[in-house]
Amino acid sequence: MIQNDKIELQVGVKLLLENAEGKFLLVRRNIRKYPEVGARWDIVGGRIEAGTPLLENLKREVREETRLSLLEEPRLI
Repeated sequence: MIQNDKIELQVGVKLLLENAEGKFLLVRRNIRKYPEVGARWDIVGGRIEAGTPLLENLKREVREETRLSLLEEPRLI
């Protein structure tokens, strides 16, 4: 059955952070903020802000979720 409700598209970004030792950073989701997925491990990411460049969205998500700053421009895949 198809509903005639308005569908809201949400676009996000994800970033796989690797340190000099080849280890990857995972973050644990907040179970209170995301009860539907629980406290699962994930890579850094989130929704983009429309009209903001991709790199700025990536930097913001890293800062919000880890309090770290990107030192290099990430390789996009």
